[in-house]
Amino acid sequence: MKQNETAALKAAIAEVKKLRFEDYKRIDGEYREVLVPVEWFERDDQFLISDERGGPIVIDYYDYFRDTGGIHPDLIDAVEKHGCYWEWENPGAICLAY
Repeated sequence: MKQNETAALKAAIAEVKKLRFEDYKRIDGEYREVLVPVEWFERDDQFLISDERGGPIVIDYYDYFRDTGGIHPDLIDAVEKHGCYWEWENPGAICLAY
């Protein structure tokens, strides 16, 4: 990977980690709407987000976010300014690409 690609990917990952999304969490015995970071993981030098690991709904291969190809628009905006984009890894996960 070229140095400029690595820098762009690192900057895009940092932007994604700053994002907060609405989710419901059990607090003091009742569920409340809270803002939480996206659930992400790394595998084989890839930065991935999956809706199958819990956390807020930010991708949905079948139903939500139809206008943006199944990906939450905030995720798209966060990485596009660094020249990156999301690719579907499988119906339950997206990976960051340059």
